Amino acid sequence: MSRSLNMLNDDFRPEAKKLLLACEKSGYPMRSYCTLRTPFEQAKLWRQSRTIQEIERQISTLKNYGGDFLAHCLETVGP
Repeated sequence: MSRSLNMLNDDFRPEAKKLLLACEKSGYPMRSYCTLRTPFEQAKLWRQSRTIQEIERQISTLKNYGGDFLAHCLETVGP
C-alpha cells in the first residue's frame, strides 16, 4: 500500500492535491491514506460491503469475460 501522491495517475494527481489543499484551507486538514492498492487489497475492501450472492455473481461475470485473475482475487481474499 502506498500513501504517496506520486503513485496517482498523472491526470488525477493535480485534482487530489487541489482537494487536499482546499481541505487544509477550510480548517479540515486531510492526508492521503492509500494511493495504490494491490488487486487483492482492493478485492478485500470491495467484498466488505457486498452480499455473498453479489460477490458470487461478480466472480461469475468476471470469469465469463476473461477476468480470471480478478475473479481469483475476489475468491481468495476471504469472506
